[in-house]
Amino acid sequence: MVGQAYTIMRVALPYFRMKMSRLTAFVTCIISMSALAAQSSPNWTLATASIREFQLSPGSNPPRITAGADGNLWFTAQQKGIGRITPSGSISEFPMPNTYPWQIRSAPDGNLWYSAAFEIGKVTLSGTRSRFQLNGPIEDIAVDRNGNIWFLADSFFFFGAVVPQYVGRMTPAGVIAEFQLPPSSIILSSEITSAPDGTVWFTEYFGSKIGRITTDDVVSEFGTPTPEARPSRIAVSDNGNVWFAESNLSRIVRVSPQLVFTEFQLPDGGPYAVTVGPDKNIWFSQFDAIGFITTDGKSVTTIPLPPGMHATDIASGPDSNIWFTDLPGNAIGRLDVASITPAGNIPTLTAFALGLLLVALCGVACLRLS
Repeated sequence: MVGQAYTIMRVALPYFRMKMSRLTAFVTCIISMSALAAQSSPNWTLATASIREFQLSPGSNPPRITAGADGNLWFTAQQKGIGRITPSGSISEFPMPNTYPWQIRSAPDGNLWYSAAFEIGKVTLSGTRSRFQLNGPIEDIAVDRNGNIWFLADSFFFFGAVVPQYVGRMTPAGVIAEFQLPPSSIILSSEITSAPDGTVWFTEYFGSKIGRITTDDVVSEFGTPTPEARPSRIAVSDNGNVWFAESNLSRIVRVSPQLVFTEFQLPDGGPYAVTVGPDKNIWFSQFDAIGFITTDGKSVTTIPLPPGMHATDIASGPDSNIWFTDLPGNAIGRLDVASITPAGNIPTLTAFALGLLLVALCGVACLRLS
């Protein structure tokens, strides 16, 4: 920030000498630096917390996790099937040979839905499974307030022809509607989620866009504020704000209901997964850390994971803790939210201190005009 302020002074000073009085130069400098101050990053706090992992059977490799209606956490075990873990850490597994499930979501009726390569499946809380075969690879799924399952279907080759990608909606009975996307859309490695108002939002990771489907089935796409941002995961808070991770830029983005995009710079590491936490803050994973940003965007807290642990996906648990999958570590993790203790604030300038600094810098610049 200070370096940027000096840059403004060095560029503007020759012009000030030729064209402006001291007073005019002073006012212009203040206005310019006030605009710079408005772009400052959130305050950053490092913290510690009680974090524990629960090992799974060898080869489970869990990619995703969600809170179930039964008060437990449910997860996909890519090499094994579906798993359930209680808040105390008791694990049950439901084998699904040759299925390789990826995403898992909880539905309003209490059942769970999962995605696999060419199928979407339903699992009851007792572990009974129903399967619906699709004619293309499924990237991700979400369940809306009416119990419909939304999914991202990637393009693929079929007998020499390309079957285009689309967003699909499937009723609990298996009736499918398709919503075609423009040819420029790229939904590979993307995510879809549902909002409380019935709209559906999705990311386009390689296309650096996010998309929306309204309750009237109108599809819209919006580019990220910064190109090549690589939006990975997306969530919607209770007040209707949409949050997504820009994994290529180390930023979290908030989208208001009026479609105002605001980027918040994280101090280190690209975020991957995002979720609304039990405290209503926006939580995110950074592979070797878990953090959260307040909904006003003014404060970021980062909690490094113990050595050897990694956070792939995160979810808000029924026990008001944050749960995560550790895919390379073959485990499910739990972060005790109540145990979070600040370990130290990273020095940042308050608005008042920054204002004093800017006034001083502008004053020095103006004194050099004579």
